[in-house]
Amino acid sequence: MNPLPGMELVSGPSAGSSSASSRNAEAACDVGKVMTGSGFAVDNGAGQAIVNEVRPRGFNTTPTAVFLQAHEEDSYSGSWSLRGWAICADSVSGLAFSSIGHAFDDVDGMEVTGTCASGKRLLSGGHVISMIDLTAREGEIGVHNLDVTQNLVGGQSTQVEVEAERLARSDESWSLGGYAICATA
Repeated sequence: MNPLPGMELVSGPSAGSSSASSRNAEAACDVGKVMTGSGFAVDNGAGQAIVNEVRPRGFNTTPTAVFLQAHEEDSYSGSWSLRGWAICADSVSGLAFSSIGHAFDDVDGMEVTGTCASGKRLLSGGHVISMIDLTAREGEIGVHNLDVTQNLVGGQSTQVEVEAERLARSDESWSLGGYAICATA
């Protein structure tokens, strides 16, 4: 039995398989469904492709799709691809996504944390990494932790924490943002 009515996994199309330095992918729920979670896979990236964006998309604050972006950490000559998944379901009470924080600086590591509103529980989280200098090379920063924590009262997951760090030595400023998908508990 599915815990959410109409729950299904939707696989988005693979975003190319070539040696281009970046990829975008999206997985979208069917009309009338909402997204409650997401995932991704980098195929043949050999540890050189870094996913720097996992962002819910939708109407107002109701998520219906996930957008993904990945970049090569270093110049990588292999062919690689990016694919996303959306966990979709029929309408979920109080479902919404929101930004949970945004930090920027030229430091080696950052963390953003956010908590769902009172009476809501966390279903999923995401992140976005951006280089402040638009001429800076993408793929220099990587997320090493997207953690869900439980509330001590009731054992419901209510908080998401995203941690990222610089993978290469540079003095470029960068930003880290996090996203939470929450629903009525």
